[in-house]
Amino acid sequence: MEEEEYGPLVPANIDIEQSVIGTLMLDFNRVSGIARKYGLKAEWFFSPEAKATYEAIEDLHRKGAPVDILSVTHYLRISDKLDGIGELFTEGCIDKCITQAHAEHYIEVLRDMYLKREILLPALKKSQDLLRSDESAMDIITNLKSSLDHMDVSDPLVADPDYVREKVLERRAQACTGGYTGIPSKWARIQEITGGYRPGKMCLYGARPSVGKTTIALNEARFSVTKKNPIPTSFISLETDCEEIYEQLAAEHAKIDLHKYYTGKITDKEQLEYFDGLLEWYFRRPFYPTDQRMDIDQVCWTIQHHAMKYGVRFAFVDYIQIISDNHVMKKMRDSRHRYEYCSKRLFDLFRQTGVAGVVLAQLNREADLPMHMAARERWKFTPQLKHLKETGALEQDAYQAILFCPDPEEDHPDSSMKLDILANVAKNKRGPKGKVFLSHIKQEQAIETSYRSPGSSSPRP
Repeated sequence: MEEEEYGPLVPANIDIEQSVIGTLMLDFNRVSGIARKYGLKAEWFFSPEAKATYEAIEDLHRKGAPVDILSVTHYLRISDKLDGIGELFTEGCIDKCITQAHAEHYIEVLRDMYLKREILLPALKKSQDLLRSDESAMDIITNLKSSLDHMDVSDPLVADPDYVREKVLERRAQACTGGYTGIPSKWARIQEITGGYRPGKMCLYGARPSVGKTTIALNEARFSVTKKNPIPTSFISLETDCEEIYEQLAAEHAKIDLHKYYTGKITDKEQLEYFDGLLEWYFRRPFYPTDQRMDIDQVCWTIQHHAMKYGVRFAFVDYIQIISDNHVMKKMRDSRHRYEYCSKRLFDLFRQTGVAGVVLAQLNREADLPMHMAARERWKFTPQLKHLKETGALEQDAYQAILFCPDPEEDHPDSSMKLDILANVAKNKRGPKGKVFLSHIKQEQAIETSYRSPGSSSPRP
């Protein structure tokens, strides 16, 4: 569609078009997946330069060639198209791309502009012509409706079948070979129930203080980054500093008593050298923790940055109630509304980036087990989703929810150095719920599978 046909009102945004191309050239592997999801086509671009550049990107991809600023510029040059486009245009695409993290938003705006040009503007022109005719108002409305219904325009609001087919086959293959879809869990029974942590979805860990939700999260993170094919993992810690995080990782790995370590009772030179070597090894793993106080804007930006720069696929936020207020939250008087706002932001973040997210939350006091009661009575008071501390929105936004509490059979959970933990998978979309026992070995900050089963009062032989 030419601008002269409709004058200066034609819906187009050349900056957005250059930004879309810029994100593709800077991070083709990630952004091309988003482009396939939306069914991005060359015809969406209004600018002839942008359209030709995008067609060059498609040609390179079909040939299995790398896609970046150098390869695209070279391809345009040997195709005798660079003179017509101008090398400054491709360089401008990089300059216009402020961040690849906003690629999905850029593509959504581009799609909207395309729809307005191809559907709404022709209908507007036709309506102007009909208004000058002798037809009745009802005939004009009928005519316009018929024109819109039969307009031969590809629908970018419908998912691209090729993209959907590719994702379905990819998930099926992973499920058949590994028994999970997405990110696996350290604990086989939890993985069996949940099927793994789903990309683009949010899982909730809920617990009362001192149960060990941070330790549980760190154990899961350590499992991910120490696999043969490690999963790049981000850990947003708003409570525990990075030094302690790395010490916990090394202590669990080496089976070192952290209490003795902190009190100077571990003096064996070889053991300390092994511990130091593990610290260095973890520094080189694809693990990206941060311990800065953050508001929700900073949390979201950090995870986006980690996903863009390091290819992070798994992220933890510890924990939602201590995220600082941003300028929007400061205007909210009700804490429930603040947490709901954070939950929605995190939900949108994980969906946009495709990162599997685990958000930690504190349960309210009603989730405390009544220790004065007999064990068989305590089972009636194990944590439920209703015990989320002013964060009911998390229940709605979470794809999975796992609530942790001391084993109801434990009489003195606070004094024991080994604590059995009940993990209640209280929410699992498209899957079963269930209860799993884990053992928290406090000296080593390790969470291991327990051989107890829910309902039994003693370990299995």
